[in-house]
Amino acid sequence: IFFMGAAGALMIACTPPPATSRIPSTEIPQPNPPLVLPPFQMDTSRSIDRVPPFQQTPLIAWGPVPDGVAHPERVRTYDLQHQVTTVRFDWSRQAVVGTTTLTIEGLPDAKPLSNIVIDAGDMTFRSVASGTSPLKYDYDGRALTVHLATPLRSAQKTSITIDYDGANRSKGAYFRPAKHIVWTQGETEDNHYWVPTYDFPNDKTTWEFYIWTAKDERALSNGRLAGSRAAGDSIEWHWILDKPASTYLMTAVVGKYTVLQDKPWRNVPIGYWTYPDSVDAAWRGFAKTPQAVDVFSRKTGYPYAWNKYDQIVIPEFQYGGMEKVTATSQNDAEILHPAWSEPQANSVGLMAHELGHQWYGDLLTTRDWADVWLNEGFATFMEQIFREEDLGVDEGAIDRLGAQEQALEADRRARRPIVWGKWVNDPIEVFFTGHIYQKGAT
Repeated sequence: IFFMGAAGALMIACTPPPATSRIPSTEIPQPNPPLVLPPFQMDTSRSIDRVPPFQQTPLIAWGPVPDGVAHPERVRTYDLQHQVTTVRFDWSRQAVVGTTTLTIEGLPDAKPLSNIVIDAGDMTFRSVASGTSPLKYDYDGRALTVHLATPLRSAQKTSITIDYDGANRSKGAYFRPAKHIVWTQGETEDNHYWVPTYDFPNDKTTWEFYIWTAKDERALSNGRLAGSRAAGDSIEWHWILDKPASTYLMTAVVGKYTVLQDKPWRNVPIGYWTYPDSVDAAWRGFAKTPQAVDVFSRKTGYPYAWNKYDQIVIPEFQYGGMEKVTATSQNDAEILHPAWSEPQANSVGLMAHELGHQWYGDLLTTRDWADVWLNEGFATFMEQIFREEDLGVDEGAIDRLGAQEQALEADRRARRPIVWGKWVNDPIEVFFTGHIYQKGAT
């Protein structure tokens, strides 16, 4: 046996005991007074075919079922096939001013449709038309019901153009004066507060945005940048998403940004949008993105499906990040950090989670909020996969153990399955209970 001490390694030899030593006695001491046992009697009440009744002893005291009423999946009445929107953000009124054209097709084998219901929250409308022909409509503050001149038949297409204005947004579009940045947020059903659309995840469409900004600003949206042009003191940015996605993933961010280009992954551009004074911090926060794209493409057997991947930091975001397809929004407080704060201030998990959504959530999407664990559970699982690949098996195991413990704690508070379609005010209530992320990942 070696013992490492301050003076070095010392050898200690173990020798047999002296010949005069005695072997310890193995006799068991008897109690005093002696212990008297009752005579043995066989219990004949139990046998192979007669067992005592089962009594459950719970290891965990489960919490009550969460409040809420059931919300079934929305029934589609039409197919939104493409949408083109021109929009600008008016700081003087904190208003969204836009024009959007929806191309709609009748569902297969459906009855002719006379009215089209379009989600539109708290807006006013200058006009609603099909081509140059005005259309009659009704509006209740939440939904715009457009009365078609001719009923829409199965597999037939029509287009509806809406001129709209929405001031003092409480949802959908957020004006942040400190950085003079406007950003939008759709999940769960908030995008219709800044652009009229079909706002539920069980339909997928392609779309385009023409976003107007001041000359010293940039605009980010989904898909590829098809072009930009100057017009007076403004710039129009044209973004096109040509692979279908659910409309809650629509995004627009406008501000004074510096755009950093990382090395592409198989010719897929990878960009980081940050503030001009935070370039080094953005490189730290997003540094492992190309590696994660490669890991997820290999592990899933499905290469990254979109034509680019941007991440943008935004101020005062209510969440850590949001997987806007090809254009993820990230909370600046979660991504940007000084070098001295590492490794505690680390954003790799957030980066990997939102990137994982580009497969699970954006490419593969739940049809109903009750099944949103398919989005969030798998993205959390992908986050764990990257941690294991990046830092080793032990780190991945610790991450999974933490998720399991959080899932158990969630059930202690309020036990529910991961498939859950009940809430009180908003479907976002089913997200942050500890079930769909952590329990969905395990």
